[in-house]
Amino acid sequence: YLLEADKSPANGHVDMNEYTEFISLWTAGQIQADNFLNLPGGLQWEFRFESKYIDDTLLIPTTDATSADRSYLYETCGKIKKAIDEILPPSQGNDGESLITDSMPSSMPSSQPSVMPSLMPSLMPSSELSDSPSLMPSSMPSSQPSVMPSLVSSSMPSNQPSVMPSHDPSFPPSSQPSSIPSLATTSPPLSDFELCKNYLRQADTSSPAGKVDANEYTKFISFLSDGRINKTRFRDLPFNLIILFTFDSQNNYIPLAEETAADTAYLSNICSKTKSAI
Repeated sequence: YLLEADKSPANGHVDMNEYTEFISLWTAGQIQADNFLNLPGGLQWEFRFESKYIDDTLLIPTTDATSADRSYLYETCGKIKKAIDEILPPSQGNDGESLITDSMPSSMPSSQPSVMPSLMPSLMPSSELSDSPSLMPSSMPSSQPSVMPSLVSSSMPSNQPSVMPSHDPSFPPSSQPSSIPSLATTSPPLSDFELCKNYLRQADTSSPAGKVDANEYTKFISFLSDGRINKTRFRDLPFNLIILFTFDSQNNYIPLAEETAADTAYLSNICSKTKSAI
């Protein structure tokens, strides 16, 4: 079933989408999902724990050329079967027959919990506006009067007779009420989308320029989360962020070009999903 699912292209590895097809094949269609994220949580976590990180992608190798390869597949299939049995009791699967070949032990011990609680945050963007505080400090002027003294030199002659003792500094009277904000040049705060794009560009520090790879994406997550998710390797990111990059990147890159409306919509979708996942 692993070999049969390996077809996009067939390269000796099963990725997340192919794993979804593999589960459908192995359960005779009793567990079907249109994508990996819709699989039961226990099967998602078995893929996460048993897959290998190859070329910045999580994959299950299908080769059995060596005894080590066969041992890996033997253990991986046993753990996946255990997760399937938790979801489909024997009475519901193939008229009570095992979903694994007779040469595979029917109760392979697992070092990982077979069914993880479904606590993974949704990767779909929320249709509601986010209540999360902006990661950019506001640069809008305060509407409250300033309590700081004027920095005008005390040598400036006063336009009015002073009623203060001569040893106190003299300040020219303000021409505007003190509640009027300063007229110094300010810029409005960036929107969440503009801020997200700025962080993507800051993370894009290696070749090819204009594209964010998995390692640069790790830096981008640190920027966007204000350092709360600060990892040095992509594989150490929370699983939902790894999944998001794997599914939404284009050939393992996030392109930053905005030459068309479709480019902008793509980046907007990436930023919205990432913010929701964080």
